[in-house]
Amino acid sequence: KKRCSTMSLGNARLHMEDQMTRELCEKMTVCLDSLTSSDVPLCVLLDAVNDAANALRKAAAPKQQVASLAKKRTTSRIPRSKSMDQLGCTAEEILHAVSPFLVHETKTIRSAMLRLLRRLLDRIGMIEALRDNGIYMFVCRSLESQRSGGWERLESIKLIRETCTICPELLPRCCVMAVAALMRDKKDAFARAALDVFIEMAVLNPKVVVDCDTMYYLFEAALDFPYGGRDKRQEMEHNEKRQEAILAAIQYLVNENRNRCWIDVRSQLHTLLAPLIDPAHATHPEESFASIFWCCRAMVIMMRSWSGFLMLASEGCLAEVVKALTMPSIELKESVLDSLFLIIQAKLPDPGEDPFTVVTRTKTSGDTTRMVGADGRIELPPKTRRHNLVDNFTAATLLALIEAGVVEGLVELENQMRKEVAAGADQRHEHIAIKVTILLGELLSLSNTLLPSTQCARLQTLQELVNRSLSFSTDPQRRSRASTMVTNLHHFSQDTNIKGGNITALANTVTGANRFKRVRGQDRRLDRLDDVKRKIDWRMDTADFRQKMALSGVLSTKEHQKWNWDIIMDIVEGPLQNPALLQQALRTKFIKRLVSFLRPSNNAFSGMKREPENAKYTHIACQLLEILVSNEDGKAFLGSNPLLPQIGDLLRLEAEPKYGQVCKHERLFTVEKVLRTLTHDYFTIIGSLSSSKAGLDFLVKFKLFEYLPILCVMPQRHDLCTAIMTCVDYNLPFSPTRLVLQKALNSESSVVRFLATRHLQLLYRASVNGFHDWGVKFLVAKLGDEDGKVAKLALDVLDEAADDVDCLESLVTRNPNLLSNGLKGGKDLMMRFLTRRSGFQVLSNTDFIKAELRNWRKVEYLEYCAALERQLQQSFSIADRPPVTIPPHFFHNLAYTKQGCDVLEESKCLHEFAEMVRDTNRLSFYRRAALWVVGHIGRSVTGLRYIMGSSDCDIIPYIVKLSCSAKCLSLRGTCFLVLGLLSNTDDGREFLGEHGWESLDNNQVLVSVPKHVNDSGFFHVDSTYCTERPGKFPLVAGEYVINTGSEDDFDTFPKDPRAAALCHLRLVNNPIRAGKSWMALGELRKTNPDIFRDVNLFFAVMQMMEYSRPTLTSRRHIYELFAQCNPSSEDMRRLPSVLQEKKNKGKQSLG
Repeated sequence: KKRCSTMSLGNARLHMEDQMTRELCEKMTVCLDSLTSSDVPLCVLLDAVNDAANALRKAAAPKQQVASLAKKRTTSRIPRSKSMDQLGCTAEEILHAVSPFLVHETKTIRSAMLRLLRRLLDRIGMIEALRDNGIYMFVCRSLESQRSGGWERLESIKLIRETCTICPELLPRCCVMAVAALMRDKKDAFARAALDVFIEMAVLNPKVVVDCDTMYYLFEAALDFPYGGRDKRQEMEHNEKRQEAILAAIQYLVNENRNRCWIDVRSQLHTLLAPLIDPAHATHPEESFASIFWCCRAMVIMMRSWSGFLMLASEGCLAEVVKALTMPSIELKESVLDSLFLIIQAKLPDPGEDPFTVVTRTKTSGDTTRMVGADGRIELPPKTRRHNLVDNFTAATLLALIEAGVVEGLVELENQMRKEVAAGADQRHEHIAIKVTILLGELLSLSNTLLPSTQCARLQTLQELVNRSLSFSTDPQRRSRASTMVTNLHHFSQDTNIKGGNITALANTVTGANRFKRVRGQDRRLDRLDDVKRKIDWRMDTADFRQKMALSGVLSTKEHQKWNWDIIMDIVEGPLQNPALLQQALRTKFIKRLVSFLRPSNNAFSGMKREPENAKYTHIACQLLEILVSNEDGKAFLGSNPLLPQIGDLLRLEAEPKYGQVCKHERLFTVEKVLRTLTHDYFTIIGSLSSSKAGLDFLVKFKLFEYLPILCVMPQRHDLCTAIMTCVDYNLPFSPTRLVLQKALNSESSVVRFLATRHLQLLYRASVNGFHDWGVKFLVAKLGDEDGKVAKLALDVLDEAADDVDCLESLVTRNPNLLSNGLKGGKDLMMRFLTRRSGFQVLSNTDFIKAELRNWRKVEYLEYCAALERQLQQSFSIADRPPVTIPPHFFHNLAYTKQGCDVLEESKCLHEFAEMVRDTNRLSFYRRAALWVVGHIGRSVTGLRYIMGSSDCDIIPYIVKLSCSAKCLSLRGTCFLVLGLLSNTDDGREFLGEHGWESLDNNQVLVSVPKHVNDSGFFHVDSTYCTERPGKFPLVAGEYVINTGSEDDFDTFPKDPRAAALCHLRLVNNPIRAGKSWMALGELRKTNPDIFRDVNLFFAVMQMMEYSRPTLTSRRHIYELFAQCNPSSEDMRRLPSVLQEKKNKGKQSLG
């Protein structure tokens, strides 16, 4: 009945049309609107708000109406300023007027006041006034006391976050405690928001978080994600991003010593990796599978930054993780193994895949797959390999893993898995053994590429594994397992070399019949077989050759479907290379019928579908025509055969439609036929002929080159343009094929121009003859193309071609204006002129050097460092780690020549940046940027000699020392990268070797590592824990002083109920005594209910909660105990004096 009457009363209030209520609501609206006016003092407005609120309460105005008014009339329009004078009152006057509303019974009023305070936070002295007046305690009460989300809680957490953002040094303890308790209650609606705020607190003010003894919450939160949601996939993505944010905060805190000293790094990191290194998790992996997953992911993320990686290596965590491979849990072993794959960026094998079987290795050993793009065109890797800075980080990771004993751990794990398989274990153990072998093979391959010889030898010898495979005094089965692993590693190494291939050999497969041949240098066994077969075919006698032609079926029938094309290919690739056997074949119908098969008029070759299995016909055609044009008899035969005249007529028919009235052939090179039939491969045949002088003579004789330029620029026939450009050969000097390419570059179609410019990049990578002359000329002309994409592509190709000295000299000679078209990267390419004397002379005639020197000395060196670190961070955050090449640096290019070093000497730049590196009072970012300057100057021969001959010659030994002793871990990582740059020259490698660092002899991999890793101190980080904490003053309730320093003093409780209640409230944080304390508080509430209405006790409890860490549920129970305590306006206004009096009494009692 009571509920029904309440609902009826509410409905009646919603429809109430009382005149007084409407007037009071309008008065409330006017007051809230007046808050944006600067003519009325704020305290007067707040008094008006108070009067209106009291009148509304007495008139029983509907709460919904008040809420709608308050939401519409927000305080977001209050003008922000740096002083309180513009508001007409001080911070104390504002709080004196606002504080009573924070305990108002109407939630909307409390929310409006919280929003008002948040809008006033950036005034001078406002945050300090809020803290001294105890306002934050009631802000935390608004945040914690409710169970569901609401406007009041939202405004509370926004106020706390705004405080942390504006002035984190003044962040009060109560806010940290409240947010920490809220983030640990995963069922609360604001738990995630509280976690995000807590991360900001830990980053901006780690000292107050440590003082509250809540820093370990951050490490625990990285593994605890029981948030639920309807969309599990989306929820998983959110949790992954949240974990990355937590780990980013941890990495930031451990990066510099000023933050690291507040964290017990050793224990906290072990907490973070507990699911992997704690045996308790290994015994029950099914119960802790989620924590193992998040722990492995956290370890992988930590290993992708210098700070996280160096801390894990320094505190022995990597060694503990490697030991997890010997844990009894197979789930734990597999998780750690997969994490190691991710750390070194190796591809995980598919389940059930065994790359070491005979069948699998047979399929991969003869792989001749070309690097073909999505549109079918051949792609080649860059001609010169630019150093990838990610390789330096990978090399450091390899050193850390080797020192942690990962090789021994993997060998032992593989032995265990093979033993289990022999005992009848399931396929999972077999798959783990395969993954171990692949991982170890990847480690060996990476070490061979990225580590110096002495460091690589430590890993490559595999002493323990080899000893097991050769020892006949041990268990034969164990020796057999070791021998199997050695054999599999050998096969893996061979397969890796085959897949890598001989990249330089691919350059010869761009045009002609070579594109169909197997690339030599990938498999030595197949190369030897090819050599033997070639010798046998060359020495074949006439009878055997005649018999082989007969077996092909060409001599017996004209129907090509009945021919044995495998035998035909053997004949063309083998015996026909012998001129004597070729003459014998020309005397038969063998060559004639093969060439007749290629004629367009027969519709045999041209009518076949363009499919991979039909590529053999094109292969035979190209090879046959190349043989014919290389022999005088073959030339005579080809000159009298109608094959080339027919192709010429069909090309003319496509280029000149009017020619169809005279030509007796039908159109062949239509869009449909070029796309779907082997008609497209006639251009491949033309390209094969264009690769020799004799073949070019035939193409010119039959006028094929008269129509190719026309077809190349035909509107809407981009297929013909691509086919012609990519098939013809450009190596011969004064070849008309270059005119075809030039015609395409000047086409009206931007698509054709783009395709032609892109093909120029392929030609450069293929090392086409004379590219530095005609190729650079074509590219320079395209810099002014009206299409921005074409101009940008031309600039990129020129930047790549500038790695070649001849191309760079040709570019300097032409001296294009790279800054006029506004292309991004034009200045970088122009800076490369400084690496040549001729280029330096050209730029000396302008103001370019002086202007760039001035800009790089002031700003550009900082922007360079920021952009490079941003690229590295993005690369580390992506699973596949895209390469990060060294961007062009002005000081590197300037120091490349003697004239540039003279400019550096005159400007005193080296001394300035060297002093910046030595200055320990400088920010770490400035020192890192200066390190890049010094490293780039010493990257060249002349630059290194300039450093060694200057007064700052000790800067390189200082960088070596700094790389192992810097307290800032990102600075230490930058030193590691810079030392790699200094190893670019022989003198640099020798100098670093004298200071205990060893480098690779390969200039394309700039990696330098300590010779003795353990003795160098590179993996040793000073993680001294600062145990000093500020003293805690007692809390006072009336005349009772309750000490917060020890809980063992509460064996007996005071007789005064207020003091006893305070003692029990202090003990609710103790999990052992919490139950009895809550029961005692319940009895006190029944026997002495008035003490929970005592304002002084309530204030003392609120202050006590700043120094205790009860759960959110306990804190809410405390608020519920004092639900009947309603501080008046006078109580709230005297709160500052009460708090100060209690502090003074507490200090006196301590004294």
